[in-house]
Amino acid sequence: MKTFTGNNYQLTLDDSLVYDFPPSSMVIDYYTRLACQRGQALKEEKRTSIRLLQATEDGDDRRSSSYVLKEYRYRLLNSIRTWWRMPKAEREYLNLRRFMTLGIPPVEPVGFGVKRGWGGTIHSCFLITRLAEDTVDLRTWLINNKRWQYGSNNSFKNILKKLGGYLHLLHEMRFFILNVNVRNILIRGVDTTDPELVFLDLPLGRFLDVGPLARWAQKKDFGSLFGFLLRNESDTIVDIFLETYLPDPLGNSRELVRQDIIRATRRHNNQTLITGMTYRLKRAVKGLKRTLFTNGEKIGNATY
Repeated sequence: MKTFTGNNYQLTLDDSLVYDFPPSSMVIDYYTRLACQRGQALKEEKRTSIRLLQATEDGDDRRSSSYVLKEYRYRLLNSIRTWWRMPKAEREYLNLRRFMTLGIPPVEPVGFGVKRGWGGTIHSCFLITRLAEDTVDLRTWLINNKRWQYGSNNSFKNILKKLGGYLHLLHEMRFFILNVNVRNILIRGVDTTDPELVFLDLPLGRFLDVGPLARWAQKKDFGSLFGFLLRNESDTIVDIFLETYLPDPLGNSRELVRQDIIRATRRHNNQTLITGMTYRLKRAVKGLKRTLFTNGEKIGNATY
């Protein structure tokens, strides 16, 4: 690994990435060149962008990898909070490295960069990972292949068991992902009965060792994972998951853990009274903002 610092910029890059993108004389130029690399847009939002950087084709084996660059941009208020928070890209980089150490397959992180402003606040940061080839996300795999129905498919059972074992290992260390979304779990070996899982998108993961916080985070992981799975499936798949997740790292009985999964899933899907009302209220506020913004644009256009 190589680290470049200067003028409120920081870059930590794998040797292979430095070989593919040789450093500039100034850190600011190097950061800008990496952050502004052209590539296929995979996601583009106000605060997040993800681009695919294609592999070179010059015959050099050391330059045969494609990369994914994820950039986080901070608004003013969010930037102020970074006085006491680690940059998202750095946290995600460290979490991916932690997964590799534990033997849980993630996308391979090869570097991150941080751009700071006045007072040390963060303006933007980015993470670069190696492209996980020949994979498809779990949500797409389930929908396209309909392999989840009634939990009768061996591939799906093996996936659930692997997820149970991985989460048990993490929760035993009091580490929680906080966003175990089926879109953030990749499947490699889609036509086998024992496909490999690859994790990505871990900027929220952290250690929470205090009892009530750990229990809350555990339910957060349960809800985000089963929020999609239990929309079209009976809760019998929970028992398959629990075969490898139990004994509960936080000390509860099988029945209590099972109840926690079902309740957390209902909250995640806004199926409880409070979460349902909150969800409808948020949608109404967003609709009102959209209407006011549209009307304001029309008035402005009419003025000119």
